[in-house]
Parts: sequence; C-alpha cells; structure tokens
Amino acid sequence: MSRSMIVTAVVVALGALAPSLAAQFDRTNQIEAVVNDKVVTRYDVLKDFDAKGINLDDIPLSEAKKEFEARLEVLVLEILKGEASEKAGISLRPEDIQNSLNRLIEVRGGEEGFRQFLQDRGLSEKEYIEDFRRQQEAGAWLRVLAGSGGGVKSLGRNLRPLFDITVTPNELRSFYKSRKDSDFTFKDRSKVRVIQRYFRGSSAANKRSIRSSISTDRLKVTETGADFGVIAARTSEHSSAEKQGDIGWIEADNSDLPSAIVEEIFKPENRKAGTVIGPIENVSSFWLVEVTEIENARVRSFEDALPDLKAEVQRIKYNRAIAGVLLDVVDKSHITPAKLKRSLSAKLAQSVR
Repeated sequence: MSRSMIVTAVVVALGALAPSLAAQFDRTNQIEAVVNDKVVTRYDVLKDFDAKGINLDDIPLSEAKKEFEARLEVLVLEILKGEASEKAGISLRPEDIQNSLNRLIEVRGGEEGFRQFLQDRGLSEKEYIEDFRRQQEAGAWLRVLAGSGGGVKSLGRNLRPLFDITVTPNELRSFYKSRKDSDFTFKDRSKVRVIQRYFRGSSAANKRSIRSSISTDRLKVTETGADFGVIAARTSEHSSAEKQGDIGWIEADNSDLPSAIVEEIFKPENRKAGTVIGPIENVSSFWLVEVTEIENARVRSFEDALPDLKAEVQRIKYNRAIAGVLLDVVDKSHITPAKLKRSLSAKLAQSVR
C-alpha cells in the first residue's frame, strides 16, 4: 500500500464516525494511525486491551474513548522507540534474552533453583523475562545517551550535549533537599492488629458482656500466650478479621482507625512492641489492640539515602533523555492523523522539561 493510499484510508476512516464509541469499536480493521511505513489498526489497540484483561464495554463511553486514545499513543511510541533503537544499534533479539535467561538458570542451580528465585520475588517467568528485557533495554540506552554505545551520531549529532545523564553531587544534594520532608522524614508509626466487637442497642447488660469478653481475650493473650491473630480471625467484627486483625503500619495523623483508638496506640506507655491495649470503647463497640512493631520518628540522612538518591535521579534523567530522543524522532517522522502527532509532541516536550 502506498503512503498516499494509507493517508486516504485514514482520512476516510476518521471521517466515518459511528453514532457511538461501542459501534466504532466493531470496525476492528479501521486504520487509526500511520507511523512512517507502519499502520496501527483498531484491532491492534483492542488486542492490547484484551491482553491486559480490560473490557472497554465495562467503562463509560467517555472514559473508554480516553483509554483508547491513550493506548493508541503508547503503541505509536513503541513503534518509534523501536525504530530509534534500531538506528542506535540497540538489538534485543529473543535469542539474546533466552541466552541470558539460561545463564541465570545455571547460576541458580538449575530449573528448581530458578523457580524458587521467581517464587521468592513473587514473579512468573513471563513477568521476569519482560522485566529483564526492560532492564537490558534501559542499560543499552544509557550507554547510547552517555556516548559510549555507538548510536549517538546515528540518532543526531546534537544529542550528546542535549542529554547529559551523569549525576552530579550538587544534583543529589538539591534533590535530597527538595524531597527531604516528603520522602526522607518519617513520623512515629506503629504496626498493629485489632479486635473489634459491637454492643447492640442501649442494653447495659449487653455492653458489659462485650466488654467482659474483650477483657477475657486480653488476659488470654497477655497471661496464657494465646495468639492474638487467631482470636481476631475467630471473633473480631472488624474488616481485618480475615487477615487475623492485621491493620499494618499506621501514623498518628494518618490512619483509618477511629481517633479514640489511635490516641491510645500512640500514648508513650503503649509505644512498645508486644503491648496489648484495651478494652477501648468507641461509639458502639469495644476494641482490643496489639502493637506488634514500632518505628520512631527519624530523618534519613543524606549519606544513608545516597544509593536511593543516585538511582532515582538517574531514573529521572534517563526518562527525560529518552523523552527527548522520542520527541526528536516524532518531529522527524510521518505520523497521521496530525492531531496525534501534535499530542505526542506536546506530551514528550513536557516530559523533557
């Protein structure tokens, strides 16, 4: 198909709007975009949604249209990034990935050791291979952007000065200062498990009965060593019962628990792992709380955070540089409809800033 015929097909397809988005989605062979000598059809986009288990029929039409357009942009960028990778000499052939995987399996002591390696990380083999592929691609691009991969000139001589991805001490200090309060300052927090039981109505006898049962459970835990989680799973009416009462980490000013409960948890005398608190009355229920771990407020020092700082600043500069490469590729590529090209250029320009 010639480029003029492809463009004509796009114009005709875009002009023939169906009454509803759902009706449009039925025409899966419709061309949605042309990227240099490649086409992206509606089928390509819908197939991608299917692979992710997303059914656009379950989404309101206005949202489905936005999701569709966003995914179309992603597919177009993947084509352009593939072309840029090829020009830069970055090749991630399936056999290379498999060879690297085979070496890892050997290092892990064979298939059984590799399966245990995946299990420990909660990954399937498919997920690991995809993650490995992304890491290899990122490493190759880093070498290109740093000028050591041999692909800078093929992408454009002006790239070397535009995309300096080295991380300087001043940048690390500046990044730490800007994120110190949000990312490196930690408040007092406690990890807790809870038991909650409601007393019904205004009966004093019922209220005393629930309070007594909570008190008995406290004695079972503190005096006889009963497992708090087992009791919570069996008797608690809180939503955490299915997790043996585990709430996880909470902070004094950041918790979904009632304020009366949080206040008790963060009293100085209760800031100790193994403390059991209660019964605590709150509105129409009594609570029993077990503190399993505590962490005191602290500020993570620059020196301690340095490895994470380097990785994060490197990631930001890498993503900015890749966006710059793609912006250059988009500007020099034939992309229709023109609205799609303008949208891609605007978003990539924003990412480069």
